[in-house]
Amino acid sequence: MSHKRFPDPFWKANRLFQSTAAEREIKSEAAIMDDFAYKIISERRRDTDNAEKLGPDLLSRFLDCKDPKDVPSTKELRDIVMNFLLAGRDTTACALSWTMYELAKNPEVVAKIIAEVDAVCGSSKSDKISEESYSYDKIGELKYTHAVAMEALRLHPSVPVDSKFAVNADTLPDGTFINPGAVISYSPYAMGRSEELWGKDALEFKPERMMDEEGNNLEPSQYKYSAFNGGYRICLGKGLALMEIKLTLAVLLQRFDFEGCGHEGGYQSTLVLPMDPGLDMKVRKYV
Repeated sequence: MSHKRFPDPFWKANRLFQSTAAEREIKSEAAIMDDFAYKIISERRRDTDNAEKLGPDLLSRFLDCKDPKDVPSTKELRDIVMNFLLAGRDTTACALSWTMYELAKNPEVVAKIIAEVDAVCGSSKSDKISEESYSYDKIGELKYTHAVAMEALRLHPSVPVDSKFAVNADTLPDGTFINPGAVISYSPYAMGRSEELWGKDALEFKPERMMDEEGNNLEPSQYKYSAFNGGYRICLGKGLALMEIKLTLAVLLQRFDFEGCGHEGGYQSTLVLPMDPGLDMKVRKYV
């Protein structure tokens, strides 16, 4: 909803006076999210006050400080929770949906993922999931699965269009002058499908393009592969997002067969890239 503010020159006035249904809806839903965030923070603070051992979650790490003065304020913690929810949930959900969409069309890729996971984590189709089998270090060894995640995000970046606002005058590397206050937009979606950047097969799903001849992962230039932004603005959650995708694929593909139901690749135009309609799949448990 909030992304519709961009083409509206009166959105600040509408927000101030709550003069549109969209602004009233944003305010109402923002209040729900605030209540949720403050409830989580309050529960964690009670654990701290009662000298209980904090868990391994990210919020607890911000609260677990030797010097109480180093603990962020409640407002700062609220912003941290919102960042996790907004920047880390929908983006990874979109990435997983599009990855499964591509895998449903490329069963040979699924077979390679399963073979790699079996070799690194151990062959398993049981319901029991061992933390040791899917440890952080072992997930990091899944090079082909990493390439699959990177390739899926090349074609289907979770943030399809991004914008930057120039606070001061600047000059781009090619000599283009940027006026202060100007908006500069770029499209990771278009860049990921550019034949000029990726070759004639740019629209093909080929995880191998993210690996060298020895099977090691390649790290494309951030200014060619812009799904995670670049430079000083590189996504802080890049490593976490890729780990979540690889872990999810490793656990699920060993245990379930996923069959696509004919999704045509449509998507909604929002701040992120959700599928339209949602991704329906037939799931069969291996026996």
